[in-house]
Amino acid sequence: MTGGSALPPNSPVVGLLFGYQEGLVVSILDAEEMEPFLPHETDSARAAHLETIRTKITLHQKVFPRHEVIGWYRVATTASTEEEEEDGEVLPTAEDLRMNGNEMREYNESPLLVGQPFIST
Repeated sequence: MTGGSALPPNSPVVGLLFGYQEGLVVSILDAEEMEPFLPHETDSARAAHLETIRTKITLHQKVFPRHEVIGWYRVATTASTEEEEEDGEVLPTAEDLRMNGNEMREYNESPLLVGQPFIST
């Protein structure tokens, strides 16, 4: 087997957003891809996944000590509706909202979620 991913082909592309916030101004300076949380992960797999994310954050902050985790991004794998396809808007899914309110709050008390539309080439 060469290359590829263990994730299903329709898995979303997600990642951490790094930067800083001063008052109401948020500056996103960097991003790093991470594996998405899977809905049926075992507790041990989820713990290992969280540890991998903590390690990425720690390594990033050793190089850029001022950077905080501002939030995360998701690139849609497909347009969910014709309306989204027409205007390029990405609406958060129920899983996005769950993740924003649970896992991501471990890294930021009010995480920013940036949705990117799917663009086929």
